[in-house]
Amino acid sequence: MPLRTAREAVRTALHTAKRTDLTDTALLLTSEAVTNAVNACRTSGCSAPVTLYAEWGPYGTLRVLVSDDAPGLPAQRSLARDTADAEMREGSGLVSLTSGQRDGWVPPAELP
Repeated sequence: MPLRTAREAVRTALHTAKRTDLTDTALLLTSEAVTNAVNACRTSGCSAPVTLYAEWGPYGTLRVLVSDDAPGLPAQRSLARDTADAEMREGSGLVSLTSGQRDGWVPPAELP
């Protein structure tokens, strides 16, 4: 799934539900998750497409799930401690995706 397609799908869902107040955050997190999935597939050589599933939950929350066929589970990395290292890190938004959540990653078998 190309990044642009994923972002437009989420943007459309938010616009249709009249929840454009969530757009910036939702697009940032979607971009991080899709980019990480695409990179994992490229690194491992998997050929299955990256998929995105979005659903509205209780209280107007939007749940976005991104799935890939790369082997293993993603590893959470810590943020660089000083600004000199900041330019060298990738995927730092991953911390945002899982912060405060022990279950930030869902095994593919549990996806809808």
